[in-house]
Amino acid sequence: MMRAKLSIMSRARTSNGGKMKLPVVSGRDVIKALSKKGFVVKSVRGSHAKLIKNDRVVIVPLHSELSKGTLLAILRQAGISKREFIELLKDP
Repeated sequence: MMRAKLSIMSRARTSNGGKMKLPVVSGRDVIKALSKKGFVVKSVRGSHAKLIKNDRVVIVPLHSELSKGTLLAILRQAGISKREFIELLKDP
């Protein structure tokens, strides 16, 4: 478990211009991070989980690796910045 967290965080680096580069994460990693912000898994249907917090609904695919565009869309729906997401991944 600790090795997995280290490998996730080693992939999150800043690129040119100080922009935060997103790590490659699984759907389960995203669910764990969003849960720390108060999102709750409402249901799972097939390979997708529905998370809810107040009036926000976020669908997260339960894939082993999420593409950059999919992850950005999830963060946008959840109202979380890239930097905030990476910090959530760091917290135990």
